Amino acid sequence: MKKKIISYAITCAIIAVLTILAIKFGGDKETAKKQIDAYRFDSDMDTDLQTITNGKVSLEFNPKTTQFTYTDASGNKWTGYPEGVENTNQAMLKSLLYVQYKNSNGQKYYLSSYEHSVAKENYTYEVLADQNAIRIDFTIGLISKTYLIPAAMPEARFEEWKAKNTEEGAKHMRDWYTKYDAKKLQKDKEKWATLSEKYPDLTVDNDGDGTPDGIVYEIFPNLQNYQKERLETEFMEMGYTREDYEADMEYGSHEEDSDIKPTINLSLYLKLEDDTLVAEVGYDSLAFYPEYPITGLRILPFMCAAGMDEEGFLFIPDGSGAKINFNNGKISSTTYSARVYGWDYAQARKEIVSDPIARFPVYGISFSDRDASLLCMIEEGEAYASIEADISGKSHDYNYVSNEFLIVHNDLADIAGRSLQDIYIFESKLPQDEKLRIRVKTVDSSSYVEMAKAYHDYLAEIYPELGQKVTKTQLPTAVELVGSIIKTQHILGFPKDLPYALTTYEEMGEIMKDLHDAGWSGVNVILNGWFNRGVVHDWPDDINLIRKLGSKKTFKGLVSTLEGYGYSVAGKADFQFVHHNKLLDTFVAKSDAARLLNREPVKIYPYSNVWYGENKEKDSYYLAKPSYTEKALESFVKDADKLGLKNIAFSTIGDKLGADYHPRKGISRQANMKLQVKQISALASRENVFYNSNMYVVPYADLLVDFPIHAQGTGLEDESIPFFPIALHGYVRYTGDSINITNDYITNLLNSAETGAGLYFIFMDATGDELQESDFTYYFGANYDSWAKSAKELYDRYNKDFGSLATETITDHQQIAERVYMTEFSNGTKVYVNYRTLDYKANGMTIPAQDWVVVNGKGGN
Repeated sequence: MKKKIISYAITCAIIAVLTILAIKFGGDKETAKKQIDAYRFDSDMDTDLQTITNGKVSLEFNPKTTQFTYTDASGNKWTGYPEGVENTNQAMLKSLLYVQYKNSNGQKYYLSSYEHSVAKENYTYEVLADQNAIRIDFTIGLISKTYLIPAAMPEARFEEWKAKNTEEGAKHMRDWYTKYDAKKLQKDKEKWATLSEKYPDLTVDNDGDGTPDGIVYEIFPNLQNYQKERLETEFMEMGYTREDYEADMEYGSHEEDSDIKPTINLSLYLKLEDDTLVAEVGYDSLAFYPEYPITGLRILPFMCAAGMDEEGFLFIPDGSGAKINFNNGKISSTTYSARVYGWDYAQARKEIVSDPIARFPVYGISFSDRDASLLCMIEEGEAYASIEADISGKSHDYNYVSNEFLIVHNDLADIAGRSLQDIYIFESKLPQDEKLRIRVKTVDSSSYVEMAKAYHDYLAEIYPELGQKVTKTQLPTAVELVGSIIKTQHILGFPKDLPYALTTYEEMGEIMKDLHDAGWSGVNVILNGWFNRGVVHDWPDDINLIRKLGSKKTFKGLVSTLEGYGYSVAGKADFQFVHHNKLLDTFVAKSDAARLLNREPVKIYPYSNVWYGENKEKDSYYLAKPSYTEKALESFVKDADKLGLKNIAFSTIGDKLGADYHPRKGISRQANMKLQVKQISALASRENVFYNSNMYVVPYADLLVDFPIHAQGTGLEDESIPFFPIALHGYVRYTGDSINITNDYITNLLNSAETGAGLYFIFMDATGDELQESDFTYYFGANYDSWAKSAKELYDRYNKDFGSLATETITDHQQIAERVYMTEFSNGTKVYVNYRTLDYKANGMTIPAQDWVVVNGKGGN
């Protein structure tokens, strides 16, 4: 309380005036140097093809172009960018790296490693044989080609080199260098002041007459490239070295400090690890000017690309997975682009029109004519990544799917009325000891089923938990019980927002007893709105049961009874977002909220479904800083244990993710993700539940609720595929969206059958009309009495059809006709699903309209 009052007093005493027009990039890392030294491809470097191998796979690297050929364990050859692009004039397609940078007004510009580095020979490479790797050091930018020639020399050094030169070379030196003679320069006081400061050698007195008589030679600033190349060759033939050049650069630079141009230094590692290829860029290799911060980076942007004469598809992680067929002609459809793990909640946004999310950081390409495919897994820096895909016929003639990493985060500064231009605030420093890494895995098949199986094998290597079959053999079933909501009620004639009981603890017990008596087994019971006022609860650093729902004794009895049924009981809670913050609460936004780039606390408003912008008539809430979240979780676990509640249903951890851009105490989004993984992995022995799960929480879940069982769908896609269900069924228990509260009951149920998902219900004792004049009308269809009979009938049928498949993997999936699919499990069971509005008949079997048929491994129904 004292903390809150002091903070409030300080806040009220300060009148904040925003005077920052732009915060330039510059941190405690040496990411922005006064002068960036460009890498240079020296003529003495080996230009022959370089080959590395680890005995399983090999890489052949061409130093002249940086193109490489990767040979996988089966002998298939893959290139860093598609063959044939050498004949195009689009340098982007020939590049191993593609860079985005911005100026302070937020204008975006792009640079490619081919045009802005390789073609200018501003790069080097080194074969690291002991690491089975090649490192390529790029200087990418709008800089002229660097020539190894001295920019300026004192007279003695100039004459020394001229004496070593050929007659023609000596003439070039005389013609292409300006001679500055101190005796003549002093007649022009302004010019003398500038040059004598730049070249102190001009001020020496060689003849002892008391007046400067030094001489300096400076190269003409407007020499043509062919003249520079001629000089460079002549100096190299005289034995001029890189060390000589660097020493001469100390004397006189080719580029004035005032003429700063977009320039980025970075190193790309290509490594062979087991039977995969790894591409990696470390943050410690990044250097750039603060005037032009690097905001985006694509690594191997066109390795997953195909030309117009090839056949196959792009795989994108949209929902359960989706295919984009090569050259599908949908040129009017927008490019697919989705952020891995969704929006960074510590970055400001004023509206949401669409919010595509990639829950798994993987993409790929399949070639039917080669019967082979590639998978690209983003395994470091994925929290900064987006995945993009498009078809040929738009900006170029190639179908592609690729990555893009957000490097220097930036936001628009709020200086309305102070400037006619948009001014951007840039992140103050880069993350420490982080890197960006993608792993390329080849698959000897063009089938998305085999690709999904290969992805599972990859996940099992990283997470041993995903290499083990689930131990629970019952049908995955979740029942969420809604306890209390906040609703405006009248007390003595005055409106007040108070908890409103939808289902008391006793009523929760009655619902679950009814289901238990009906034969429901192995249920994950999720208690929602059970503490701290209701569904949208107060900060969970302590647990206060809701008196309107019942006593502590009743609650503990409920948990004990449900566990006696063999049910797993979890309390649903949000540990990231702070709702209902009041003056005397322990949470103080000034010190406990995560910060935006403008240093303000992250304050969020709901978004309107009508105009898509912030609805400031609704209550706002805050994003807690990660350390505050960690403390709340620890405190919650202790209080829950005292109530006999062992498990947690995480409503936002694993679903939403943000950074903290506090200038001194901040934490990157990637680091916050790893912190959350550390926290939940410590609780992995409990039977915890996660909603809308991102990949990093999947190994630690007893049940995944609202798991993606269908693609979200975009105009560019051709087909939804159950890629992630194929990869994870039998190793992870999951359900789709709630059966009784969904936009499309039939489709949701059919998706569940097709992907082997379990059942998820949301129930309450109250009737729908009790939700009126509240923000919780989306629970309208949750009344248990209305659903009890249908739910029991559905469970009986579904358990009979799928109850034995919980530990089985998916071995095959096919489209056998338009909107008719077959899923095969490892015990031989086949599930046929018909999405049509008419019956489907074939091979003596009838699949009713909008229904499914299960054929067991012995051929019977």
